Amino acid sequence: MEQQRKEYHSLELNLKATESHRFTWMNQYFDLEAHLVFDSKLDNLESSKNQLENLSAVFKLIPFENQFKSKLFSHILQEEHDVSNKFYVVFAKINIFEKKLIQIQHTYEVSGKSQPHGTFGHTGTESEEAKLTADEQNSLLENIQKLLYGPMLAHFTQPFVALFPELLEDGWQERMPLKRGKQEAELVPYQAIFPFAGALELQPDGEHTLALDDLYCTNEKCDCRDVACVVLGLEKLTGKQEILGGFRYHFDKKRFKAMPEVPLPTNGQEWIKRFSVNFPIKLEFLFEARYEFIRKLAKMRASS
Repeated sequence: MEQQRKEYHSLELNLKATESHRFTWMNQYFDLEAHLVFDSKLDNLESSKNQLENLSAVFKLIPFENQFKSKLFSHILQEEHDVSNKFYVVFAKINIFEKKLIQIQHTYEVSGKSQPHGTFGHTGTESEEAKLTADEQNSLLENIQKLLYGPMLAHFTQPFVALFPELLEDGWQERMPLKRGKQEAELVPYQAIFPFAGALELQPDGEHTLALDDLYCTNEKCDCRDVACVVLGLEKLTGKQEILGGFRYHFDKKRFKAMPEVPLPTNGQEWIKRFSVNFPIKLEFLFEARYEFIRKLAKMRASS
């Protein structure tokens, strides 16, 4: 009898290649990609807490020098330019709450070629366990640990801060609009307040990206109990962006309805289903947690 394959869910962290986010190891600069990997989709607080206390993370360390060359050549020649190189893939366990690296499980050295825009392909047959000295292993552990409480802290905590408010860091006040009393409510995208919360995106083909923005009322007196969602389409080549639809979802009534501000025919239930496939947190559960969290922050902001 064939054993059923275990399903995993991953979340790619929004790590931008800036000087403060660059990874240094073995006297070399690396650009960093990171994915958090979940054993099952998060749909309640208890299981979410258990997974975040012992969470799998995959880090890809790409030598900066060759990635920079690849991007430069691609830009100048307006065509793909491959640069052969070796990069590293690190499998680790982390504790989000303690901002702690529990252990490094494996480190692989991978031969690959840069693809368009400097990303790297992965050929499994060309990977092998990296032969690191004790000093190199300790340095790797130390530098990954720095990520968890250094300049990338928000990238690890913001995807889950609505579920666990104890992860909230300073600085959100400046991004939170202030509404008092009976002022008209303002709908604000969640990522405008927490920009590293994790993008809700789909790639239907190589030329287009679909994104789902969830917006919340920031008036602390309002009790609308719903989320407004806008579906955006982006053409990668031209950068053209258009609104494809919008809807509201009421948490108590568990009902979808149209958004007057977006007069386009939209099947909200179908869009939620599509965007839920690859996202590691059940969206109805996440959106309600974000609503309650934004309401709490709005009250804190108004009383300050």
